[in-house]
Amino acid sequence: MIRKDQDPTASARIWLNVGYYHTNKETGEETFVGLPAGLPIDTMAFLNARAAEDSNLFKAKNALLRELLSMGRKMPLGQGQDVCQLKVQIRRFSEPDELEALGNPYLETLRELDLTRGTIWSGLTKVPLSRL
Repeated sequence: MIRKDQDPTASARIWLNVGYYHTNKETGEETFVGLPAGLPIDTMAFLNARAAEDSNLFKAKNALLRELLSMGRKMPLGQGQDVCQLKVQIRRFSEPDELEALGNPYLETLRELDLTRGTIWSGLTKVPLSRL
């Protein structure tokens, strides 16, 4: 939970980024392709348990934050490290803002994509991620 009086991006130095690796087929060089914004974790406030049933979960969340901060502080400046054991979860809490695809071919294509199938485009063909 981020304090309201704090701009998390102004002083943040440790970020959690979500993305994937792209490998250049000619050079073999890997590039991390992340979301437009990362999650600043060194400016994130720890949780306080409000009820007994929240206590264990909140302790685990705070421990995860401490572990990630510890990893980040040990890394050389400008370096990144994959954390393969973590999972990325997408969750919907409120009513969606419907995409307005009227006349926008890019949004029409986005609506046609099946982002839950686990496939990517390889060249001009769709390839299941399990085959990569």
